Amino acid sequence: MLLLAQIYLDFPKTADSMVISPNGAYMFASLGVKGEGSLEVVIRGIPSDQDGNISVIIKNGIITNREFKTVKLPYDKGLYEKVQSEIESHQSKISSTKGKIAEVEYYINILNAILEGVKAGKVDNFDKFIKMSQRLERYYILRDSLMRVLNETNRMLDSLKNISENLLTVQGEMKILVENAKDPTLEFRIFYPGGFITLETEYLMYYSSNKIKVSSVGKIRANLPTKLDVKNLIITNLEPSFYAPTHQPWYIMDLHYPLLMKAITLQEKISPQSEGEIDINFTRISTRFEVKRQITLDKFKPALIVLFEREYEAREIVSCYPELSQKGYLSAIFKPDMDLLPGNLKVFLNGELSAEYYFNGSVRDAEDTVFLGFDPFIVGDVKVINQTREDIKGKQPLTREKREYVISIQNLRKTPTDLIIYVRKPFAAGNVNITKFEVYPKPKEDLGDGLLVWEKRLQGGEKFEIRRVVEITYPKGSIVNW
Repeated sequence: MLLLAQIYLDFPKTADSMVISPNGAYMFASLGVKGEGSLEVVIRGIPSDQDGNISVIIKNGIITNREFKTVKLPYDKGLYEKVQSEIESHQSKISSTKGKIAEVEYYINILNAILEGVKAGKVDNFDKFIKMSQRLERYYILRDSLMRVLNETNRMLDSLKNISENLLTVQGEMKILVENAKDPTLEFRIFYPGGFITLETEYLMYYSSNKIKVSSVGKIRANLPTKLDVKNLIITNLEPSFYAPTHQPWYIMDLHYPLLMKAITLQEKISPQSEGEIDINFTRISTRFEVKRQITLDKFKPALIVLFEREYEAREIVSCYPELSQKGYLSAIFKPDMDLLPGNLKVFLNGELSAEYYFNGSVRDAEDTVFLGFDPFIVGDVKVINQTREDIKGKQPLTREKREYVISIQNLRKTPTDLIIYVRKPFAAGNVNITKFEVYPKPKEDLGDGLLVWEKRLQGGEKFEIRRVVEITYPKGSIVNW
């Protein structure tokens, strides 16, 4: 039987490069192996369920087989060994303390026996009785002190064991059989899906006087079995496609659930950048942030990277959607010169925090809108001013219901304001039929999905009203949700 040289190695703690995109990260690393002939290389420290995402290429050898299994190993080997050493030290201290307690209790028992003899008149020496009583008291004090030391040491030991257990992580172990080896090099490419390495982008946007200043910080979190140093880190907005588009047949079918009415959704510490820390490169299809310093990915603390600071020209718009909010909305339109990643956004309007929400990202050289916060000087209101209901006789009894709304928007400023106004147009669902819909004045545009829009310039204090009439019929006795 051929005996293989067994070599145990840790998965590379330093990656040659890593590319982080919105749906995961690719890591590239290499590992040198000393040995010739037939080798069995066992590599530990791989994420436990990533066997299918690892590609291995070998130089100076041939891979004939590879196996993967799960083991429990320390996240930080050096720290784990220190904790184990402390555990052994505390176990030794507990054993020594228990021995001292046993010795003290032995003397306590002897002294108690002698004192019982004195009390019984078997030993007639009062001075000796006093001295032995004092010595016995000292032994009791010593025993109590040793018991406190023992309890505290046991508590510390339990804490150390808990730390030791928490330092152990479930890791993958890969066994690779290599033939014709001559000091081979293993080159790894591993794809970490979302959850193992994640990028959280955070933005600060400052708007004032038709200018918007954008600062961005990347926060990288790693859920890996060990620490990982990355020599060359690239962050990109490009999401790789893992399949080619194929024809899909078009089916037209009946639906067994009502169509829901849709409506527009209005969204609700600058770190100093090190000089030359980031290179921003534009490809035909992506924006790439290339970090020029080594980054350490640690399970217990995120890596922070200042991505960029930019200032853009912007124009302010004011809108009002009274059916969503009685307050107006302030927004700014700008055109970024790079693709912006999705992330958490804080907006400051003239130095005050005015909005905080999740930003869906932007495409370079295309206009995008940033929500700046509420405008309390634009006030909207919706009122039902007339409502009628009557039953209609027939083969199928129906109920006809009609509602008339007044939707008002007022500019409380003293100066004119250009406004974009949104109002909903209803859809019928279930057994409801819309028999009449009127709105006036006529909207500028129907955006689809049940959303009408007006553009209006309101003078200071001026109020603008929109009247909307909706008439429906439905089976008599039904409950209708308007």
